[in-house]
Amino acid sequence: MATGKPRIGFIGIGAQKCASTWLHDVLVDHPELALPGQVKEVDYFTYHYDRGRQWYERRFDSVSADLLCGEISPSYLHNPGVAERVFDYNPAMRIILIARDPVARAISNHKHELRIGNIHGSDQSFEFGLDNNAAYVEQGLYGKHLGNWLARFPVEQILVLKFDDVVVRPARSLAKVCEFLGVDAGYNSPQLEKQSNASYLNRSPAAARAKNLVRGAVRAVGLGSLWQKLGDTGLRDKYRKVNRVKPEDVIGAPKPETLEKLKAIFQPDLEKFESISGLSTANWLKQ
Repeated sequence: MATGKPRIGFIGIGAQKCASTWLHDVLVDHPELALPGQVKEVDYFTYHYDRGRQWYERRFDSVSADLLCGEISPSYLHNPGVAERVFDYNPAMRIILIARDPVARAISNHKHELRIGNIHGSDQSFEFGLDNNAAYVEQGLYGKHLGNWLARFPVEQILVLKFDDVVVRPARSLAKVCEFLGVDAGYNSPQLEKQSNASYLNRSPAAARAKNLVRGAVRAVGLGSLWQKLGDTGLRDKYRKVNRVKPEDVIGAPKPETLEKLKAIFQPDLEKFESISGLSTANWLKQ
């Protein structure tokens, strides 16, 4: 059982590929909130729980005590035991979930795995990824996972948004989040209309890794502004033109029978999700 007053008062739990980067970006500059600036996904309650509470709270060492601290880690939604760990840390935690058409989420998941180099070989189809990675389906079972969180936390401590609304009405979605957190809902984030994590693949993963290593090294020695200035000269756009390609040009479209199989899997879970979230998913599973 955790002791002492917890420093972190809210978390975004995912789902992955459901605007978690957008959520972090629009909240990170809010004058009443504090989020980790350098690392978006702290993943304390999943991958770093063995490091202890002190390690977790050191992510916020430089933060004023007047600010509400929080972080966004999509790994929290579906990993077993996380809801219990979060409740043990802070029973009053405010929890934000953004859900998306689970088939569209799975396809986006596949593009992400290709982009970061987790899939190798000549077969880069969605069907191969689906067979290779059970998380494509597991992370889209929102009814199952939200039910686990509601078994620990009262419904008033969990805000559920739809990815569709974030895309179409970002200002309204941000206002809902701020109201839920009890901070100024009139805040107009400069990142509000920005598209986060635009979908692309790298022609050369090696070149992308090299670029990321250089960028990390430059920022590590305090020259992040220099990296930004280099990008502003047009080098960033030239690099992207040479090394980036649309995912659709590589993986092609999912097979119709694959989509029908996924719809059959997700439909019962979406019915549960609707019943416990109060949100309609009538426009989902229409691919």
